[in-house]
Amino acid sequence: MILSLYPRLIRSRVARRIIAVIIVIGGLFFVVFPFVLKPEVQELEGKGRHYRESSDIKKK
Repeated sequence: MILSLYPRLIRSRVARRIIAVIIVIGGLFFVVFPFVLKPEVQELEGKGRHYRESSDIKKK
């Protein structure tokens, strides 16, 4: 069904190929990107509720 709608939505054969290539490259990017990126997780110091509660206790 999708294949039969694709040519009707985009009449130009060149435009269809360009859009298909862009979609494939975008899809590959989203599949490969998580394996390339290594996130570094750091705990924020001095922020949040726990910090305020502990600093209030120290002041008293």
